[in-house]
Amino acid sequence: MKLAFVFTDDWEVRGDGTGDVLRLMVGPAWRLMDIFERHGMRYTIMAEVMHYRRMQAHLPKHPEFALPCDMWRRTLEAAILRGHDVQLHLHPQWVDAVYEAGSWKLGDNWSLPLCPEAQIREMVTTGKPLLEKLLQPLNAAYRCRCFRSGTWPMNPSQPLVDILLECGIDTDVSVAPGVLSTRERAPVDYREVDEAFAPYFADPQDVRHLASQTTGQRFLEIPTQTRRVNLSWRFEELSRKVRGKIEGLNDNNSPSSIKSKPIQPATNKATACSDSGLLKTVRNKLRTVQDILIEDRVVIFDLSLTTLFEMRWITEQIFEEAERRFGGLETTLPVVVNHHSKSVQDFEAIDAFLSWLNETYADRIENWTLAEAAERLHAMPALPWQI
Repeated sequence: MKLAFVFTDDWEVRGDGTGDVLRLMVGPAWRLMDIFERHGMRYTIMAEVMHYRRMQAHLPKHPEFALPCDMWRRTLEAAILRGHDVQLHLHPQWVDAVYEAGSWKLGDNWSLPLCPEAQIREMVTTGKPLLEKLLQPLNAAYRCRCFRSGTWPMNPSQPLVDILLECGIDTDVSVAPGVLSTRERAPVDYREVDEAFAPYFADPQDVRHLASQTTGQRFLEIPTQTRRVNLSWRFEELSRKVRGKIEGLNDNNSPSSIKSKPIQPATNKATACSDSGLLKTVRNKLRTVQDILIEDRVVIFDLSLTTLFEMRWITEQIFEEAERRFGGLETTLPVVVNHHSKSVQDFEAIDAFLSWLNETYADRIENWTLAEAAERLHAMPALPWQI
């Protein structure tokens, strides 16, 4: 079995409307395109269109939006011309948003499934044609058929799924198995998902569940990868970094050898006293925070929010699960890995991760855009891992 990595980017400003389009979206997207292409890979921009539409609506009174709108379009055009992909992302808090005194006043509803049916229909039936009208002149085969809901909710699934299918959107990547959010404006509950790893054809009444065999039009769900972790795993890496910074060359250790040694707690008073005061303080702080975060939780595999150590660890877990569950199958199974341009702090880590991925799993991976994954899976009479 091979794994096809499908990288997606929720391309947007911050959820509360703050942030500069050029700095949080445009600049990072161009840099990420360069990084992915350097490793022979492509990714899919999940373009949040509601903010763009509101900027367009405010242009007559706010000409300062002309440049962000122009660069928004140019970036998506460049992505298509360079072989990347663009699909639909919607944040309903932008409906009727007003720009006043230098800031956006957004709506209170952040959950697309909780919007009135007419409002959902307007957003979908306007967003999909907007992207296709912009990008089909550059690639006649371009089709907007994939979707991710802003802040992740897809429940209640009706009438949202029926509207998506009516508009020709038959593939979704909103389900993040195990994730629970009790935010009043955008509740999400993916704790009970029938298939928490592999793509599946979903029940249009509730996308968390598998469709029945008699379902007519198929709605494909490709879960975004998540892992259940005890966050103390993060402190293994952090502890190594701290020790390397503080003890550095004290014992004639090379940085690489230092990083390979986890911190060992002091076992007696003499050992404890041998530590420097600074090192003792740092260790105590790390242990305190580690105790607070010892509870297991689910994290989304997001390249913009994870370190290189974490990216590798999660990837190894993904391969282990794929081998354990589907190792005997001669097929390629797509896995979705997300990031947010607005949140990328370490482009070098993403660069290093893609290099490591290619080197470590060269004969076991492929790279698909989201559109390619949708086309390949919908062409199958049945998904081989579900037979």
